[in-house]
This record gives sequence, structure tokens and C-alpha cells, in this order.
Amino acid sequence: MAYMTDMPVELLFCIAAFAPRADVLTLMRTCRYFLRAYAVELYSTVDVKGMRGRLLALSILTSKILDYGNLINRFTFRGEESSDHLYLTYPLVVDALTCMNRLTKITIIMSTSHAHYFTSVMRKQGLFRTSETALASVHLALSEDPPFSRYNLPHLEEIVVDGDPDMLRLAMNRRITRLTCRSCLNSGTLADVLSWTNGGLLLSLSIKLFVSTSTELVMIMYGISESCPNIQHLEIATGMFNALDVSFALSSNPVIFPKARSIWLNQRYLLPPVHGSPVNETYNIQLHHLEKASESMPFLTNVKFGVVDWTLHYGISGTRWRSEYFRKEIWEGPQWLNFKGDFSCMFLKE
Repeated sequence: MAYMTDMPVELLFCIAAFAPRADVLTLMRTCRYFLRAYAVELYSTVDVKGMRGRLLALSILTSKILDYGNLINRFTFRGEESSDHLYLTYPLVVDALTCMNRLTKITIIMSTSHAHYFTSVMRKQGLFRTSETALASVHLALSEDPPFSRYNLPHLEEIVVDGDPDMLRLAMNRRITRLTCRSCLNSGTLADVLSWTNGGLLLSLSIKLFVSTSTELVMIMYGISESCPNIQHLEIATGMFNALDVSFALSSNPVIFPKARSIWLNQRYLLPPVHGSPVNETYNIQLHHLEKASESMPFLTNVKFGVVDWTLHYGISGTRWRSEYFRKEIWEGPQWLNFKGDFSCMFLKE
């Protein structure tokens, strides 16, 4: 007689893919075989909020049947506005983080007021790999704040933070390749964040940035390029700027982001630009900028300014930059003529 436990694990995964989540959880409660089989898939990506975070942490810290911490590859924790979570949930979640030895991506989303405390708990538990002198390490070892351990989160590669930028100290002395900060930064706080990161390893950077002028934005982009020379994807959410100034910087010397594949500015907002110069003229100017930029940025294939999307197309006659937005604006007429609201950027020939 054949039993379900005789089936290959791959077939069990296929069955679970078509079954409701509640049924899979029920099946896991039937025996340890199904618990171990489905836990690998169920706990590889975890997204918890508030009380569920506390329950997960207790399972990780107290379970003697299964090492749940080592099953988690991607972890998302969302804080809640409650003093109970502040003093009960957060310390437990941080303790559980120290058990997630196979974690590759962490996402932390919480209010700024709670993020400050969460950051202090992570620092106290030694999750921040600060570079200390030998004498300072002796002092930390004898105090209530233990020195960091290189065994905490050894495989972490991607960090996403929405709250206190200080939580990005997790990147210190780690091989982080993707970094996202949804909290608004200025040039000073961005400099701190990049100082905590090994810029030579960083391949993707997504930030929300406060700038007052297009010149400041361009200068910050030069600074990012110097700190992160191997970056392949850059995404910046910011205020109003002149898109022609940015495209000119991409085509000028010194070369910025020589290995970049995509550069997106205000892409998430999906807002139209405002034209201070004729559309035909701004189209030709930016097209010339991008064609020149391709000479020094051979991997660049996509540039976005809000809804203005430039893509490099490959054909028999060679490569050519194309923009669906400009095609419609020039050949079909203005698409956002009666739009009222904020704009993603401006196109102004100065």
C-alpha cells in the first residue's frame, strides 16, 4: 500500500501550490513529515505585522521540533503603533533575527518613533557590525552592550528600510548588494548611509531624496557614482528637477555610473512632466544626450523621468533610443493637457 509520505517532496510542493493556505497549514499539523516538508516552502518568505511578529519570534526561539529561523530567506516586519509592541514584540523580533542565519533579504517598516527604539535594540543585541578598536571591544564586552558577532545574519544581501535611516547600519561590514531607503534623506544623511555600506559591492540603490535644485541632484548623483562605482540600478524619488540637466550629466565627463543598466528618477510617482520649452526641441536635446551617454555607459538600456520612459532598442541598423511618451506627445498631441496636480520633473532648455 502506498502512502502520501512515500511521495517525492517535489510532488508535495506541487500539491501545496494548488491547495488553499489554510489546508496546507492543516496538513502540516498532521505529522512531523509534512511539517518538515512544507515548512521549508512556507517559511522561506515571511511577512508579519505586530502581534504575528511576536508569535513568530516565540516559535523561532522556543521550538525544539524545527529550526524555523534557518528556514527564513526573506523577512518583512511591519511595526504597529502600540506600547505593547514597543517593549514586548520588538526585543523578541530582534532576538529572532539573530537566529536567521540564512536570511538574504530583510524589510523593516515602522513609524519613526518606534524605529528609534527598534534601532537601539538591534545595536544592543550586536546586529550592527561596527568597526571598533581592540580597547573599545574590551569595554563593550564588559558592558551591557555586547560587541557584534560576525555570525549574525552572515548571508544578508538586501536591506529595505521605511522608518529611521539609522536602521541601515545593518549594512556595515556586510556584503550588501541591494539597498532601499524609503525614508527621506538629504545629502548629509545619504553620505552617512553610504559610509555604512561597502559601495564597491552595491549593485542596486533605491532612495527617497530631498533636494532644492537640479544642480544639487546632479552633484549627489556624482557623489553616489564615486561611492558606488559598480552600481547597475539607481532609483531616486525626489522633488521637481530639470530632466535635461540630468541627461546632460549622463553624457558629460567625468563619466558617472559606468556600469549602470537603468536609472529611474520619480518613476514610482507616474506623474507627467511640465514642458518649459517646445516638446520637439526637448526631445531632440535629450535624445542627443542619451546617444552620447551610450558611448561611455555601454550597459545603459533604460532611463526614466516620471512617465517619460527611454528604452534602448536593438535593430539591424544598430541601436536607437526611443520614448513612447515623446512619440505620443509629438505625433498624437499633448496627452496631459488638462492635468492638474504635481509634476514629476520639467523639461527646460536654459
